Order: sequence, then structure tokens, then C-alpha cells
Amino acid sequence: GTVLEKQETVFDSVDQTVSLAPQDRQCSVQVVLPSGALASSATTVTVTLNPPLAPQPDPSQKLESGGQVIEVSLGNGQTQLETAATIILCYIDENNDGVADGTFALTEKFSVYAYDATLGRWVKEAASFVNSGAKTVSVTTMHFSYFGLFAPAAVDLSNILMYPNPFVPGDSSDDNGKPY
Repeated sequence: GTVLEKQETVFDSVDQTVSLAPQDRQCSVQVVLPSGALASSATTVTVTLNPPLAPQPDPSQKLESGGQVIEVSLGNGQTQLETAATIILCYIDENNDGVADGTFALTEKFSVYAYDATLGRWVKEAASFVNSGAKTVSVTTMHFSYFGLFAPAAVDLSNILMYPNPFVPGDSSDDNGKPY
């Protein structure tokens, strides 16, 4: 997707919401920063949608993307917050079938994940909340980094064995299928 970036000055003494809305989407990404979260009296928050250097999930994680990854950073270099902020990501499901458009991801299974650079993988944030009416997923967090909207892959069929294969009805071999 298109890379979008928004920088906004935030103050530690007041609650603030930074919103970023792509023109091709009906929803916006939001970062809700409560008073008392900053280590300094003011700084700049940068929210980048679809950052070009965002890590991809390891295939072994079997995650289906919900189509949004953001990077949230503070100009003062702070990554750990004094109080929890809320990250709100959105998804598109225009036909309301419970599957994010352009993916195989079930919207009810969405969670917000954060990229853990130490582990080199995406880690599920605790207690994501899916609001199917607003088509958003929110989570509270004590840190800023990369955040992505992911769901577990719907089905892994890699270990399924079809038997008998081939099915040959009417021959006399039980190995090829047997009528019941």
C-alpha cells in the first residue's frame, strides 16, 4: 500500500489522539496517547502507515495480514511509555462477510501484533478488541514500535492425506474404495 506519514506535536499534560486516514480507505488509524505517558513535557509523535522497512511475518508464524502495518515513534527517542497508549487499526470488509477484503483473514480472529526486534518476530499484543461494527481492532500498549493487524491462518492443510487416492468405485480392491 501507499506509505503515509503524519507528525504531530504531543504534550504530556493532555490526552491526545493522532489520526491518519488514507484516501482509499473508509477508516483511520489512531494512536491515543493519554496524559502522563511521555518522559518529557512535549515531543513529536510520528505515525507511518505501510512503512517501507516494516518486517514481514516469518512464514512459520502462519499469520494472515489484515492489510495494515504502522510504525509509531517519538521524537525524543522514548519507546517505553509511562502509561498505556491505545493503538486502533482498521480493516475493510465491504460485503460484511467476516473476511477482510483481499485476504483470507477472518475478522473475528484479528489481533494487533507488535514487532519484537530482539526475537526477530511479530508478537501478539495482549487483549486486542475487535469492533465489527466500526471495523477496527484496538489494543493498549506500553511501548511504541511496529504494529500490524494479523489473524492466524484460517486452515493449514499441509498435513492432510486424502485416502483412497485415487478413488476407483466398482473395482474389487478395498485399497481403492469400498461402498458402504
